[in-house]
Amino acid sequence: MSPRTARKDPICSGRCDNFVGRVSWPANLTPGKGEPSASTYVCADATHQADAADWVESVTGHRGVFVPWETSRG
Repeated sequence: MSPRTARKDPICSGRCDNFVGRVSWPANLTPGKGEPSASTYVCADATHQADAADWVESVTGHRGVFVPWETSRG
C-alpha cells in the first residue's frame, strides 16, 4: 500500500470501548525526522488488530505493530 492513501477509520474507531493496546508505526511512537507515523487504539479482537495494522500501513507505508497496554504504559 502506498503511504498517504489512508482508508477511513479502522474498525475499532468509534465502535469499540474496551481497548487493550494500540497499533502504531513506529512501535515506540518516536518517528525519525521526516518519517511518517500513525497510531490507533484497539480492542482484543485479532481481526480488529489486523485491520488497524492495515490502516497504519495505508498511512505510513509500514505495517502497524500491536503494543499491549502492559508494555506500552510500562
